[in-house]
Amino acid sequence: MRMITMVTIVLLLLLRMMMMMMMINRVPCSKVASALLGSCTVQSELGDYEEAEHGAGIDYIRDIQFAPDRTDELMMKIAEMHQTQLQYVDCIVSWKYL
Repeated sequence: MRMITMVTIVLLLLLRMMMMMMMINRVPCSKVASALLGSCTVQSELGDYEEAEHGAGIDYIRDIQFAPDRTDELMMKIAEMHQTQLQYVDCIVSWKYL
C-alpha cells in the first residue's frame, strides 16, 4: 500500500495551482520554460513516450492543456522533450515542474 504524506499532498496541490495559473496567463514564462513545463505535464499525464502507442508527431498531445498559446512549434518542442524523459516517476516530474 502506498502511503501518501502531507508533503505529497501539498506538492500535488501546488503543482495543480501552478498549472492552472499558467493556463490563464497569470504566470508569464518564456517559450523555453513553456516547453519544459509542457513536457513535464505530458510526462505526468501520459507517462513514458512509446512510438507504438503515441505515434510520431504531435497529435498525441493536442488534447492536453498545458499553455494558453499552443503553437505547432511549441508542441513540437514539447513532444521532442517528452521523448527524452524516460522512466521519470510522477514525483520527479512534479519537482522538475516546480
